[in-house]
Amino acid sequence: MNILANTVVTLTFKLFDASNKLIEESPEPLTYLHGGHSGIFPKIEEALNTKTTGDSISVTLEPEDAFGEYDPKMIRIEPLADL
Repeated sequence: MNILANTVVTLTFKLFDASNKLIEESPEPLTYLHGGHSGIFPKIEEALNTKTTGDSISVTLEPEDAFGEYDPKMIRIEPLADL
């Protein structure tokens, strides 16, 4: 089955930094609805279009492709009791 719009996709991932150091790996598969429903970054969805079960992809995301540039002014620490 090919990945197309409105297909439920389950995947595992490994996240590497710019030095190719592993920084995160999915402990369990991630599931989302493919097709622009904001379930995953658009650049990753684009790379997954028409792929099929067992296929692998590698995608390089720049800050603008994900959450944007790091801005320490956007960090806010809240008391645990407030969560």
